[in-house]
Amino acid sequence: MNEIKIRYVHPEELINLTEDAKDYFLDLRSKDIINYEEFELILNELSLVEDKLSVMQLEELLIMNGIETKIILN
Repeated sequence: MNEIKIRYVHPEELINLTEDAKDYFLDLRSKDIINYEEFELILNELSLVEDKLSVMQLEELLIMNGIETKIILN
């Protein structure tokens, strides 16, 4: 049986995301579309970002890190 890892996300960890991007990112994790290790990787990457990322920019960051969300953005 797979162990589900849950981790509280501190607001400052998502400071580099717009509100829509925060909701999108947390939704991906809550639906287990991105796993715990991928989630940790992206949180680390976000700590290096200087600007606020939109949903599209977040999706690009995920893809650059080899994470396919299989969600098509309009």
